[in-house]
Amino acid sequence: MFRGLYPDHLDQTGAKIERMNGENEADADSGAHDQRVDALEDLLLLRLSPIEAQQRLRAFAWDSEELVTLTRNHLVRVLDQYLDERLSAAAVELWAELVEGRDDIALESGYEDLLKETIFQLATLVINTELSPSKAQELRLRLML
Repeated sequence: MFRGLYPDHLDQTGAKIERMNGENEADADSGAHDQRVDALEDLLLLRLSPIEAQQRLRAFAWDSEELVTLTRNHLVRVLDQYLDERLSAAAVELWAELVEGRDDIALESGYEDLLKETIFQLATLVINTELSPSKAQELRLRLML
C-alpha cells in the first residue's frame, strides 16, 4: 500500500484509527510526538512496507506510553493482504515482529490475549506453524469471532 491512499487517521474501511491520549515526556515536543504516532499508524495500517516502517520507527526510543491501539481489524487487514498475495509470509512475520511487545502500541480492550497470541504466532513462524493460506484463513476467522 502506498502512503496517502487513505486519509490520515482512517483505515481502508473508513474507520477512524484510535489514538491514545497523552504524550510521552521523552517526546515532549509535539512534533516528535506526532511523528511517532504517524509512524506507528503507518505500521499498523501498512501505509509503508514493514521494512520502511522499521526504518522509520528506529528514530524513536523503544519505551513509551501507549499512543495507538492495535485492533483485530489491523490483523485481519494484514492477513487479507497476505491472502491477496500483496504481502509475503516474510513481510507478515516482520510486521508482527515490529508490533510485538511495543510499549507504545496498546491492544484492543477485551481481546488482549487473542491479539498477543496471534501476533506471537505470526512473529515466530520458524517455531510455529509456517504461514500458509489455510493458516491465515484460520487466524482470520478466530479474529473475527
